[in-house]
Amino acid sequence: MSKTLIWWAPFCAGGIGDRLLGMISTYCIAKHLKRDFLIKWDHLDMSSAFTIDPRYDYYTYNYPYIEIICNNLESQEFFKKKENLDKLENVPHILIWSNQNLFQYLFTEWDEKYKETLITAFSQTFIEFLHPIGINLIPNLENMIGIHVRTKDTHFYHPERKYDQIPYIKDILSRCKTHIETYNPKEKLIFIASDCDVTYFIARQIFGNEYTIVNNKGKIIHSMIDTEKDGLKKVITDLLSLGKTKSLYLGWNTNFPKVGGLLNGKRQFYNYEYPSCPREIYTFSFIELANYFSQGGREGKITN
Repeated sequence: MSKTLIWWAPFCAGGIGDRLLGMISTYCIAKHLKRDFLIKWDHLDMSSAFTIDPRYDYYTYNYPYIEIICNNLESQEFFKKKENLDKLENVPHILIWSNQNLFQYLFTEWDEKYKETLITAFSQTFIEFLHPIGINLIPNLENMIGIHVRTKDTHFYHPERKYDQIPYIKDILSRCKTHIETYNPKEKLIFIASDCDVTYFIARQIFGNEYTIVNNKGKIIHSMIDTEKDGLKKVITDLLSLGKTKSLYLGWNTNFPKVGGLLNGKRQFYNYEYPSCPREIYTFSFIELANYFSQGGREGKITN
């Protein structure tokens, strides 16, 4: 019987972006420990958006497992010390509940190896494990600028958004437009992904007729992917589409667009909502995006 590392998504494991981040991170740790990787996705029915390979489905085997790590803070502290990983050697089946980037602790430097591992892990997770329905139908959007706006999470940095979404959306899109006009004046194609349908219509007003605004509502991106009938399919199509855009504007306090962005390490990222200075738009690289993916940040290095 092979040793396994099982990723688990319980009810309170965050949104889709958080869950995918934890899954991919756990997969990287499994590779490091030379264990088979299994997915135990209990809470959401993912069948409309994914065709999960049964070889990586925990319920194909139902192994009895030991839950060594049961929450994010504990697991991050656990993985900061290499000797803790060594202690797992004789445990056949281990379950991890994670929605953060734990595998950063396997690297002593934020180098090209870290970047290469991350890109490979994200791509392999989607292609080999999850098989998103319609992934091959989404066109390359490298001629578009992506903008992601999330409005319905009360845990975000700006508390006013839970009271009135419209001014918040207008503010973000106005600042994005000004930034695009200043630094990318030739770019006129905009892809919008948001949890609020109004964002698309506000974007058309803010950007005007000079720009072409596209979203995934209905069958706009591809005629065979009908997102109107399935909200989850729209969410996954949004994520994959963001990963194919030329550059990406996103808010710092949501993992969803970051997961999309990390599907391709060649993109340019713009953060319109950095906590310490929320009115500025910051440019950052792939490595910087990956570095800040967890609560541990740059301090999360393995120690001997």
